[in-house]
Amino acid sequence: TGFTATVRFALGAALAQRAGADGAGRREAADEMARALGMFRADDPERWECHAEYTQAVMEQADATDDIALFEEAVRLLREEVRGAPLSRTESAVRRSNIGFGLMGVALRSGRTETLAEAVAAHREAVALAGPGTPFTAHLLLGLGESLMVLAEFGADRAAPAEGIEVLRTAVAASGTATYSGADCRTALGDALRNLARLTADPAPLEESVRWHREAVAMAAGPPPPTALLGLANALGALYQHTRDVAQSDEAVRHYEAALASPQAARPGLRGSLLTGLGYLQWTRAMESGDETLMDRAVATLREAVAQLPALRRGMGLTNLGSALMNRGLATGNRVWLAEAVTVLRRALEGSPPTAMERSLHLNNLAESLRCWYETVGDAAAADEAAGLLREAMALGHGDRAGA
Repeated sequence: TGFTATVRFALGAALAQRAGADGAGRREAADEMARALGMFRADDPERWECHAEYTQAVMEQADATDDIALFEEAVRLLREEVRGAPLSRTESAVRRSNIGFGLMGVALRSGRTETLAEAVAAHREAVALAGPGTPFTAHLLLGLGESLMVLAEFGADRAAPAEGIEVLRTAVAASGTATYSGADCRTALGDALRNLARLTADPAPLEESVRWHREAVAMAAGPPPPTALLGLANALGALYQHTRDVAQSDEAVRHYEAALASPQAARPGLRGSLLTGLGYLQWTRAMESGDETLMDRAVATLREAVAQLPALRRGMGLTNLGSALMNRGLATGNRVWLAEAVTVLRRALEGSPPTAMERSLHLNNLAESLRCWYETVGDAAAADEAAGLLREAMALGHGDRAGA
């Protein structure tokens, strides 16, 4: 009966609330809610209310665990709601936006770049359906802008960066300074400007990127969230690569370390991104100073980062780790380090979509490691492969040749 279904669903919701971050408890709660949904009559109005709560629980569990199957399940449930639930125009727009976020989760964790265009389309539908002036305008624009920038990063869509930045500027304007998504919109715009600098090899957008990230951090009522600190640290680290202002590097390291110390940074993908940025700065500073202890620390940090990054983000962690191993091998004359560098940099290239902005960086770094291997052991095949990789890199019409 409807009463029994409602009571059982309430039990599942209570279990979910009690579970908190406990993965097993979340799964038990979700299973209970799913069983309850199957007990409702198709025409029971409470069914869709419970359906929406269950969908939210699945999405939260997907975010907490990086489980691709859960993201796919959340997308399926959201599509059910769009097709059948009695939704207002705004509610329908929010569901479509959440479909886009779910598809983005699938793409980032599975490496299936074909899903990116589908995510952008879902976010476009959401923005168009809602129109301007709703309480969710900034949030909907944020989803579209972020998906466009990921499409630019991994889908080689040359129009996407400019559109993404324009959309995110509109999102920031719609968010104000103390309304829903204000800090998230500023973080996303700062990230977009940093990626524009990578894509164009022009450092000009980096100063503005840092400004937006500082605004996002300043908006926090308490300790800034790790995502805001990550954005600011990444922007400062990128700026440091051009200015060599040690104060920028030192500040970036402090932000990475503060974010890593937060309980909110436990999610694998977020922790992996923080460790990638920190390891990259440790490596560059070790290269400049000749500090072998710091170089060893950088290698350890980057190894941990690679283990926690989602599929589409893993390539940058691998290329940084491989480059650090190569530098360590050259400095010590240790062929084991050099051989591992070639293996790791090959993994970075093999896992990189052909359309990824960073692919040229992986090609160049693998070629450099093979050249070093040739010069160390005299392997002519390595030299031939390096030449072929460099030709491929030169032929690319897009790419990140500087890294970040």
